[in-house]
Amino acid sequence: MDNNIIENSPVEPKLSKKELLKKKKLEDKKIGRQAELKEHEWKVFDEKNKQTKSQQKQFVKNTMKQQQEENENEKKKKQQEINKDFMSVKISKPIPATNPMKYFMLNNKNKTIEDWKVLDETNKEIYKEMANKDKERYKKELQEYEKRNNMVEKVSKGKKDRKRS
Repeated sequence: MDNNIIENSPVEPKLSKKELLKKKKLEDKKIGRQAELKEHEWKVFDEKNKQTKSQQKQFVKNTMKQQQEENENEKKKKQQEINKDFMSVKISKPIPATNPMKYFMLNNKNKTIEDWKVLDETNKEIYKEMANKDKERYKKELQEYEKRNNMVEKVSKGKKDRKRS
């Protein structure tokens, strides 16, 4: 039985040293070529990967731009809706400023106009300051009213123009 196994097994013929060296050199060349091919494949893979990475970056940039544009459009729409609501609410004119004598009468209910005329300047100065603050308030409110009123007129004129068309 042992003889059968030996006879059927592939046995390499004995090679001389020169032939063994040649064989080894050929194997080394094959390995070297395979390594070179693998390096080349990796380079090609890296180049393709770089392209895909740059494409991915570009895609991300584009999607971010789109999202920003959409957000800006939404903000503009919301602002327009707010403006429409703002314009639809009518504002009455601001309450006019109160004069110093009225402040005196409001703070001193039992006093009369004659009491105001008799009042010395230092005491009148307190009521005059109150009246000046109220005058400033009135000016600010009036400016806001006029500004808004002009905006409403512009919008309403635009609506009339559209209706005529």
